[in-house]
Amino acid sequence: MADIFISYAREDRERAEAVAALAERHGLTVWWDRRLKGGAAFHQEIERELVAARKVVVLWSAASITSVWVRDEADLARQHDKLLPISLDDSPLPIGFRSYHTLRYGDVMADAASFLADCGLTPQAPATKGADGQDLNAMFDSFFGKKSAEASTAAEIGLEITLAEAHSGKTADMTVPLRSLCRTCNGRGASKPEQLTCQTCAGTGRIVDKQGFFNIEKACPTCFGNGKLPPRSQTCEDCQGNGVRMVKRTFKVNIPKGIESGTRIRLAGEGEHDPATGVTGDLFIRVSVAPDPVFTRDGADLLRRVSVSRELAEHGGEVDIVTLTGDSLRMKLPAGTTDGKQFRVRGRGMPKLRSEEIGDLYVEIALS
Repeated sequence: MADIFISYAREDRERAEAVAALAERHGLTVWWDRRLKGGAAFHQEIERELVAARKVVVLWSAASITSVWVRDEADLARQHDKLLPISLDDSPLPIGFRSYHTLRYGDVMADAASFLADCGLTPQAPATKGADGQDLNAMFDSFFGKKSAEASTAAEIGLEITLAEAHSGKTADMTVPLRSLCRTCNGRGASKPEQLTCQTCAGTGRIVDKQGFFNIEKACPTCFGNGKLPPRSQTCEDCQGNGVRMVKRTFKVNIPKGIESGTRIRLAGEGEHDPATGVTGDLFIRVSVAPDPVFTRDGADLLRRVSVSRELAEHGGEVDIVTLTGDSLRMKLPAGTTDGKQFRVRGRGMPKLRSEEIGDLYVEIALS
């Protein structure tokens, strides 16, 4: 299984190679068609690798938006909730993909660390197999007492906001229950410093686990590698001797203007605490933008329908339009306007994330 599957048009191969090289330099595994094996079943291999990948990077460009292959792969990635679009040249994206948070190629190449963090990707070392087929990386990690911080301490919660809030940005107060370091005993698990020798590891803090031909030493699961445990009479009442307890914590989360559904905001070091490693992971806020009853979003553009009498449409006149921000603007309606006709109002759409640009508002006429 690869961390990243790259979908692109042939004309964009050079930049696809650059994205692949960037990801690999940061320890991620990449699958793209350079790994494609010959044979009639190549389409089956592509689908299998795409579904197995953690993220599917789709490189949108003037060439790829017309590619049936790229659009099919993007649609499959969307179905599996692993689509990660990157715009190469700011070409308008295909309908159905404009509401996704799309990164810019230049930003990705300039700030890879932020790109990987925003995507929620953590480098994974490729598996190295021993003679009996066991994963040696996992065994050596166990030997040195390593543990995946992402798996054990990262936390993710959802936050739903309105379309108006996505337009203006906001600061949200969130209260989240998280497994946190027990402040009563400072993670010792005991109300007093006196502790007894752990019987599981005989006070060494390590145990030996046999895996195939190897005897692997790892941290004792009973005392979390400390070698000692508190007497039952001294067990911390707040955490029941675990060293951690569930605590409701409040955060202020800054929601930037123009944010799109599916965007993750990372709060570094604010996740859950692991007593075995002493690591506190990150907290991820996954933002979803609720559908608006009046406005439909398409990337940075907005669409709203306005009811107009047939008489006004026939003879022409003026129509008052209320924008997403609540402002009122007067739009001229030419004589002979037909049902379904759309008019563009420039600069009245959504702000583009991390940009000074603003999309447009499209007003669709509905004759009544």
